[in-house]
Amino acid sequence: MTFDQADIDKVRADLMTMGSREEGLAYLEQLKLTRNALHALTAAFDLPVRKTDKVEDLRNNLIEATIGFRLRSHAIREHPTS
Repeated sequence: MTFDQADIDKVRADLMTMGSREEGLAYLEQLKLTRNALHALTAAFDLPVRKTDKVEDLRNNLIEATIGFRLRSHAIREHPTS
């Protein structure tokens, strides 16, 4: 499977619509992306990529950069500490 910019854009858009980390992980697992495709996707998100990253690490990084970021941001807006 080739993984081009259109694929990256679709995965990015799909992840941005998901409401939970679990939903995002299930989506990424369902895509059955190769390690190289996950590396490309992670790099497209401007996330640090190490050659030693495992598939699970790459998936988790993507989820935290998209869904996790949005959930944390929402929680902070809903419950300010000051």
